[in-house]
Amino acid sequence: TMEQGYLPEEWFGEKPPAGIDDMAAIADYGEGVRKRLAEWLERDEGYEGEVNTYYGPQTIPAFFERTVWHVAQHLRQLYAFLDIMDVNPENPLTEEDFVGLPLPKNVW
Repeated sequence: TMEQGYLPEEWFGEKPPAGIDDMAAIADYGEGVRKRLAEWLERDEGYEGEVNTYYGPQTIPAFFERTVWHVAQHLRQLYAFLDIMDVNPENPLTEEDFVGLPLPKNVW
């Protein structure tokens, strides 16, 4: 979204890129995204301006905040699902990591 300047709702229905079919490929893809984001944030204009989204224009800080808390909520849901299956993540985020995010009290 930051590279293109917009976020259409259709992107949420897209399939993963070809070749992302195991954990190693997912990790590699995620690392590439992290690298691109870090490079983008190093630019002088990194936090300025707006992006157009399917829910209206957003300032870049507001867009980042919404993206972070949205992903954090889904991560909380995954943790709840793993707990039901008696699976313990190796390095889970803690409630302290979520402080300051406008998350709902309930996971579901």
